[in-house]
Amino acid sequence: MVIQEKKIILTNKNKNIKRTIKKKIIIPHKPPVNKNANGLGIFKIPEKLVVIGDIHADVESLITILENAGLINKNIEWTGKKAILLVIGDLVDGKARTGNWKGDSDITVVRLLEILMNKAREKGGDVIVLLGNHEFMNIKGNFSYSGSKGIKEMGGNDGRLKYFKNQFTEFAKKCYLAVKIGDWLFCHAGIPYDFSHISIPELNHSMQKYFNNKMSKEEENTFYNIISGENGILTNREFGSNAINVSGLNKTLESYGVKHMVVGHT
Repeated sequence: MVIQEKKIILTNKNKNIKRTIKKKIIIPHKPPVNKNANGLGIFKIPEKLVVIGDIHADVESLITILENAGLINKNIEWTGKKAILLVIGDLVDGKARTGNWKGDSDITVVRLLEILMNKAREKGGDVIVLLGNHEFMNIKGNFSYSGSKGIKEMGGNDGRLKYFKNQFTEFAKKCYLAVKIGDWLFCHAGIPYDFSHISIPELNHSMQKYFNNKMSKEEENTFYNIISGENGILTNREFGSNAINVSGLNKTLESYGVKHMVVGHT
């Protein structure tokens, strides 16, 4: 098997987790087959499901959550057996975050999830990553919410843009816009009724087509309207407000044959 070597250095200065892990990790170019999937974004109900939203470059908190959930040990090895970890978008951009935000390392968050994606599948589990609006902002060169450390570790703005256009794009090909697990629907900001005629596999296929540079300009414009237009599935605030359109939500749920929709974003 052709392999590439990556070195991951995870440093956690939190007083409760004082350690630095330096390991050389072998990541196969082709990850193990995802045995949980039965369609492009349609998954079987797992023994255990852990959902995390909006990491925003905070690798320290991510590690703590994964340890507390029993998915990894202190050596960053997968211990979750057949569990699924679902990350619901906004992996990057750690600038000016409120609350107890500890980290600002976009590249380490992405690298860690890529490692765990492979390790989990070797054990019969999985790591499913959805993309959020902040990933696409960075791909387009919008670093308005990027932390200073996160920019510096990529070699400045030019290096950051190069990273998102190249290494991150390869990672993004393993990700999703939306997934369905049993009667649960997951999407970063939520799918409004306007776009609920588009199936989950169709949404994810369109993203794969985008990252493989197989879209015409017209198709790309349509794609960006779906993800980041006025009611975009990665940008709308319809499902994070106190005045949710219950009628529209019920129509979306009915369209996808689910009973619940889980969002991050806000």
